[in-house]
Amino acid sequence: MERKVKILVNPVSQNGNTRLEWPEIHVRLQEAGLKGDVELSQYRGHLTELARKALWEGYDTLVAVGGDGTIHEVLNGFYWNEEKINPDARIAILPKGTGSDFVRSLDVSDSYESFVKKLYEEGDFLADCGKMTDREGKVTYFLNSADVGLGAVTCEKVNQRDKSKGGKSTFLKAALESIVTHKGKSFRITVDGEMVYEGKSSLILVGNGRYFGGSIMINPLGKLNDGFFEVLYEKGMHKIDILKLLFKAYDGKHMGHPRVELHRGKKVVIECALPEVIETDGEVTGKVNATFELLEKAIRIIA
Repeated sequence: MERKVKILVNPVSQNGNTRLEWPEIHVRLQEAGLKGDVELSQYRGHLTELARKALWEGYDTLVAVGGDGTIHEVLNGFYWNEEKINPDARIAILPKGTGSDFVRSLDVSDSYESFVKKLYEEGDFLADCGKMTDREGKVTYFLNSADVGLGAVTCEKVNQRDKSKGGKSTFLKAALESIVTHKGKSFRITVDGEMVYEGKSSLILVGNGRYFGGSIMINPLGKLNDGFFEVLYEKGMHKIDILKLLFKAYDGKHMGHPRVELHRGKKVVIECALPEVIETDGEVTGKVNATFELLEKAIRIIA
C-alpha cells in the first residue's frame, strides 16, 4: 500500500550519537526501500510541532528516530485540542535512545529490511494510550508510563546530565541519588472511582508498558493493548528498603512485597497537597493533582 511517510529525527538522542549516525542510517533505510521526507528537530518540543504539521499536510506514517522522549513528542503531535488529527495515522519507531524503555514491550524489527517491510505491509499494532491532565489543566499523552515521586525526580536528573555511559548506568546513578535525597509525600490514589490508598509514598506508577528507568521491569504485568493501566505504588517504605527493592525491580522481582500494592483500572486520580512533579515517558510534563485516563487501542505503532 502506498504511504506518505515523514521521517522525524531527534539528532541529540543517544547523547548526540544519532546526529553522527543518521546519514548512514538514512542510506540503509533507502536501500531497504523506505521513501520519505526527513526533518531533524532543533529544540525540545519541536518534534511535536513537526508531527502535527506533517499530519495536517497529509502524511499518514511518521517515523520517529530516537528514544522515549522522541516517541513522546511525536505522539503528542498526533493530537490537537484533545482530538486526533488523523485517526488512521501511524507511528513507526526506530529506536535510538539512552533508555528506549517503551520498545522493550514491543516486538522490534531486527533489521532495516524487516522494519520497512512492516511499514508498507500493514504491520502495525494498536496500542492503548494514556491521557494525563495535570493540576493546571495541561493535557499530555503517553504510551509507556507516568509516575510521581522517585521516577519523576530521577528523570529530571537524567535529562540534565551527560548520558554517554549508557541508559542503565545513567538512570541507576540518578536513581540512587534520588533515593537518598527525595522525601515521600502523602497522597490519595483513586482508581475507577474507588479510593485505594491514602498515605505516604515515594513512588506511584501508572503503567502501560513494562519497563522504565533504563531497563527496570517496574510493571511486569503490563500489556500495551489490554485496556487497563497497572497502578503500582509503595506504601511508606524506609529508604534502605526502597534501595533493596530497586535492584529486585530490574527483573520484576519486587512484585509481591507486602508494601508494594497493585491495582488495575482505566481512570486514575493522584492527589497531593504539594505540587509533586510527574514524568510521562521519561519527560517531566506536569504536577499533581492529576488525572490519568486510558484511551483503548488509540495509536497505531510499527517497530
